[in-house]
Parts: sequence; structure tokens; C-alpha cells
Amino acid sequence: MPATVPPDQMTITLLHKNCGRNCSICAYGKLDPISYERIETIVERLSERGYRVQLYDFDVTNDSIAIFRKTRQFEGENPGWMNVVAGFDPTPPNIDYINQLKTSVVISLHGSTAEVHHRSSGKKDYDDIIRFLEAYPAKFTRPLGINYVVGKRNADDVSSMIRFAHRFDLEFLEFIPLGFTGNALGRMGKEAIMTDAEKYAVYRTIVDEAGAAFFDVEMDAIWGPDFARNPNAQCKFFAAPIRGEYCNAGINHFAIRLNDSKLFPCPCMASVDDLACGTFDGDDIVVEENWMEHKDRIGEPCRSCDKMSVCQGGCRLTALSDYRIEHGDNDRFAGFKSCLYALTVRYG
Repeated sequence: MPATVPPDQMTITLLHKNCGRNCSICAYGKLDPISYERIETIVERLSERGYRVQLYDFDVTNDSIAIFRKTRQFEGENPGWMNVVAGFDPTPPNIDYINQLKTSVVISLHGSTAEVHHRSSGKKDYDDIIRFLEAYPAKFTRPLGINYVVGKRNADDVSSMIRFAHRFDLEFLEFIPLGFTGNALGRMGKEAIMTDAEKYAVYRTIVDEAGAAFFDVEMDAIWGPDFARNPNAQCKFFAAPIRGEYCNAGINHFAIRLNDSKLFPCPCMASVDDLACGTFDGDDIVVEENWMEHKDRIGEPCRSCDKMSVCQGGCRLTALSDYRIEHGDNDRFAGFKSCLYALTVRYG
């Protein structure tokens, strides 16, 4: 039992890689799915413990929705969203249920053209995704968003993608920087990751063009913090942040990688075994080493940064990815070399 906050203030995300697409840019790598009967048992046990439990399925199916009904994770305000793929085809009762929820539906598209999407993701499903985006309003009333993972292979497409996305009825287009985790580690290599200068150039493109869009042009929290635009920047995707910290991982949020029950501070860290902090023993989460509680050990450039007391090292996932690119191994307390605040100071 973690000593950070009581169970009723703690979110446990169940990370379930049930998607068979296994894109080259997937930050989670290839994980084997487990049965939904087993997931239901885990949900019930953790709920009995008082935790707020949520399932993160990469490909939402009718089985996923049955779990969502149990967790009720989208019936109240949830800073996350519902990930779907182009084949998303729920039953009519489940469509009715989804349309009553308080969440957005999001699909991934990684290029404004089929060629760019294939070059960045390794997939030839561009036309299927476009058909889904065009057909979505006829069935669903929940807001729709697009996730776009941007790396070296599609960085020059960001401006075109913002313009292209106007053909769809979107609530938002969110850009996510490709990190050196998951499939990028084993299949793409660090040469696919943007340099700091390229990352800052993409950031400036997004900032400069966002205001003219008919939808929200957003930046995933792993870019940040972005103090240049938001003086109170915080990560709020999987669980609401607390205590004024940028990252709430290991504080009021943990993730269980369901294929092997390993515990991580953040779901996005689950492709790197060295970042595990405990296990789920079938009854409760067991935190063996909550390294996220030791932010006083974070090194440069964070240690001497004038924002350190506010963000406490920013997004640990990206900070460690930066270190892995440069050094080839892991340092849980590495400083955040490419945070947007640092890049703005350096290049702005």
C-alpha cells in the first residue's frame, strides 16, 4: 500500500495492450493481452480496496465497454479519453452508452497523406482511418479527436496535418512527441527521434498555427512543461494532478501492466522494465521502490532551473527518454534535457 495518498484518492490504470496493430511508433511495445474475465476480477478486487480503477485498452471493443460500465470511468469527469481503431464497431446499446459518457473518442493518424502515415507508423491503414473519421458523426455524439505522434519521419508534415484535419468534425488534434521507448527502442532506433532543435521547431509551428484552427490544437503533456504558454502546466491525462506538481505519477496514480502484473508509476513508462516500482500481487498493489517520490535527486538541467520548485523535473518519461538516447541506459533521476521551457530558453 503506497504511503502517498489514501486509496480513495488513488487512480490505478490497468494497461492492456489488446491492439494487434503494433505500430512502429507505439510507446508501449508488444505486450500480450489477457482475458477480460481476469480483468474483471482485478477491477473488482482493486475497487473493493477503495481505488479508482480504469482500464486503458488500446482497441476498444464491446468487451472493453463492459469493463467501462463496471469502472464507470467515463461516467464522471475523466482527463483521459477512449482510444479506438478504425474497426471500432460497438453494438447499438453500447453506442447509446458511449453517447451518454463524459469523454472524447480518439483515433491515431500519423500523417496528412497515406505516404507520411505509413512512413511514420509502418501501417497501411490510412484509408480505413479516413473512412472512420468521415463516418463517425453519423453514429456518435461524443467529441472526436486525433492523436498524431510526431518524430523525425513526419516532423515536416505538422503544418499540413493541421490544415488537412479541417475536413473532419474534430474537437481536437493532439501532437505527441515520439520518445525512445516501446517499439522505437527495438524497431526504429534513436535516429527516428527529433533532435532538440527539431523538437523546438515543431513546437513553434504548432504554437504559430494553432490559433487559426477550427478545433483545439493540443500538445501532449510529455512535451512539457510548456511554461512559455501556460504558467500552471500540469500533466492530467490519466488522473487529475495534485499538490501543484507537473507529474502525478507515483503520487496519486500507478499503472499495472496486465500481462505480467508489474507496477509502474505511469502507464507510459510500462515498456521499460527498469522503471517498474512494484507489483500487483493479486490482492493489492505492492510498491517496492517508489523512485518518483525522490525528486530531490533529479539532476541537471533541472536542479538549477528556476522552475524546478514548480514542475519538479517535468515529465519523467521524456526526461528518461532523452537520457536513454544520449547514454544508452536508464537513469531515473536524469534531468529533463528537452523540456519546452528549456528549449524556449535555448532557442527562443
